[in-house]
Formats: sequence, structure tokens, C-alpha cells
Amino acid sequence: MVMKKQEIKFSQALHRDGTDAPELIGVILQNYETRAVLYGASMSRETLAETLASGWVVLYSQSRKCRWLKGETSGDRLRVRKIFLNCNSDQLLIQVSPMGKGVCHEKDEKGVAKPTCFHKLLWERGTNQSSNQEKAMKNMILGIPSGSLLEATITLLRTIGIEVVVNGRNFICEVRGSAMFSQALIMRPNDLPQAVKAGVVDVAITGLDMVFEAGLENELCKIVELQFSKKSRMAARIVVFGREDESDEIVDAEDVVVCGEYIILARTMFKKAGIQFSTGSTEIKVANKAFGFRYGVGVVESGQSLKDNGLKIIKTILTSPVVLIAREESPELQIFGQMLHGVLEGERYRLVKFNANFDDQARLLQILPAMESPTISQLADGAMAFETAVLTGALADTIIAIGMAGGRKILIQDIRIAI
Repeated sequence: MVMKKQEIKFSQALHRDGTDAPELIGVILQNYETRAVLYGASMSRETLAETLASGWVVLYSQSRKCRWLKGETSGDRLRVRKIFLNCNSDQLLIQVSPMGKGVCHEKDEKGVAKPTCFHKLLWERGTNQSSNQEKAMKNMILGIPSGSLLEATITLLRTIGIEVVVNGRNFICEVRGSAMFSQALIMRPNDLPQAVKAGVVDVAITGLDMVFEAGLENELCKIVELQFSKKSRMAARIVVFGREDESDEIVDAEDVVVCGEYIILARTMFKKAGIQFSTGSTEIKVANKAFGFRYGVGVVESGQSLKDNGLKIIKTILTSPVVLIAREESPELQIFGQMLHGVLEGERYRLVKFNANFDDQARLLQILPAMESPTISQLADGAMAFETAVLTGALADTIIAIGMAGGRKILIQDIRIAI
């Protein structure tokens, strides 16, 4: 088996009982033929080396505290077909061909190992609503971003009733509350576009910048843009920045060196300059002239960190909202995307309900905002009931105007989803 020379990053780990384990790397095992995710595991340096030498999957068991040749006793061995290393060199995706009857230690009613460890159905729609389309939907795998976007993404999904169950450091997650997804994979945002293209996941939430940096903006389908980031509801920006005391004009020359967190996007601005990849602390590297960088290319939200370090934004390369991406659109994914967008849209509004006399209706309609138009109905006593969605920033002034125009019994409610 030929292995390209790459730096593989192992991390310190613990056994299940809390004692020290050797350094390990997380592994996703996937059926090469069907693309089904089989299970998540770990490898040590030694077991990875043995895997490469033998062509069979050899893992490290944190419960047994030892090397684990998959299928050594059961005969259900896994022949390695391809091994992928993510861009940060700290996770492996191994595509395998199962050589036995199954892969799971649990057996079916005939005593045969089950074909995947993800076989415990947690929730499913009633059979009276089932269809072939729903069954196909249930096989979808959702990719969600690790790092700073993880918590915000899980909260967003929870608001529409989908619960992603994160179990410790296991990056293969159960999905509850939807018949659409069989499981979710937590991956680095920059790995997700490639994962969608390769069919490892069917749909993913990641930054638009990651799609462009992967060069897949013309190959993947953008279902919807989602205006949120790790700290705010603003889209991030990929910018060229420099020192505050230098020119605002970009100089692209062979003697210029750029410190870039995005190589592909940086190259759209710098055709001649040298570009060195930065894994972090880019602001410091540019602010301190001793590093030799004239410009930096990185991601900002407010830009305050740049100002605090004596830097300034020179040019915005890309405005990068979070996006829902897939290989192709479908009606189900469009509605799923609309629900996610609806959560963020709902946060911008409050639902205002109030009563008023019939004679005040015309005056109230002149001042009432709405997402489309106010809802009006007549009450049993002849008075009128109004409902309208008001932007949060205009709420106080609108309530005052409603009261001045004859509105009474005013009720204000949060909007969870606005589609």
C-alpha cells in the first residue's frame, strides 16, 4: 500500500477508565462501495503503521487498552481501499471493503453481525405517513462544523426540533427529531465541502469561504445562506489587512510576502507576491515587522481585533455567510434550509397583537409594519384584533405609535421561526 508523505497529528488520549493511553488519531470507517458510515474508532502510531503495511484495518481499543485487529476473532475483517487525511492532519477517513458478513459486534436475529454500528433507530414518523421518499431521506448524513461554529449550529438545529447528540469526543453523532437524517458527522469547516463532494456527507453547514477555498463553488449547490457566525448574526469577511501606518493601496510584487489563512482566496488578490500559509496569530505576524509580512489575509467579523493590534482592513475579498451546501438541490433540502433561515429571520422580529376600535383601523394601518401585511379580524363585540410582525429595532417606537392611535391590550411575543 502506497502512502503519500504527510505529517499526521496524533493527540494525547485516555483509556475508558481514565488512565493514560498512547497518542491517538480519530478514524471514520466508511464502506467503500455503499458510502455508509460504519463506525468511529481510533488508531495509534503503531496500529496505523500496521494498517498501512498489511492493508487490513488495525485499531487501538481504549476499552481493552491494546491493539485491535478488526475481525481477528470474528472473521469480519476490513480491507483498506483508500485513506484520506483531513487538511489539519488530525482525522482520518478510511474507506474499506468488509470481507466478512458484517462489522458490528451486535448480531441480527440470524446471529450475523450487523452491517453498521448505527442500527438503533431512535425516532421515525408514523407508518401511516411513510413513503419511499421518506425512507431515502432517512439515509442522509448531515455534516456540521466543529470549532467555533459548533455550538451555534447545534442550537440552530435544536430550534427547529432536530437534536444532535454529541457524545464526548466522538464525532459521529445521533440525530433525533427528524426522519431526514440517519446521523451527523462533526468535521472541521474546511473539510466539509470536500466531504460533500466525496459523498461522505449528503448536506453540510459551513462557511462560504471554505467552499471557495476548496475551489468547489461551481460544483456544489448552495441551498441557503445563513447569517450567523461564532459571536454574532453577521456574516464573516475574508479581508486583506495591513499595518495602520502604511498605504491603503495594495502592492503586488515579487518582493512582497503575504501571511495568508486562505491560500486560494489570497491568490485572487496577489498574483506575484509570495504567500505563506498561516495556521493562526496572523495579526501578530503582520503587526510585527520582524516576521517580514507586509499583508495578511484572514477572516474578521467586526474587525476590532485588527484595530487592537494596530492594523486596518485594506480590501474585502469575500463576504462569507454560513451556507447549507449539497451536491444537488431537492425539495426536502430547500424546506430544511428555509427552516434554518427562518430561525434567524424570526430573531429579527417580534409578534405584536392588540385590540382596537373599528373606527381606529384606518389610522392604525398607516403606522403598522409587517413582513407582508397585518392580520386583522373582528371580535364578537365589534372591536378589531390586529397581529403584525415588527422589527426588533423598531419595536419601542411602534408600540408607542400603536398606543397613541388607539391600540390596547398589547401583547408582544417572540417568533421562533419565520418562513
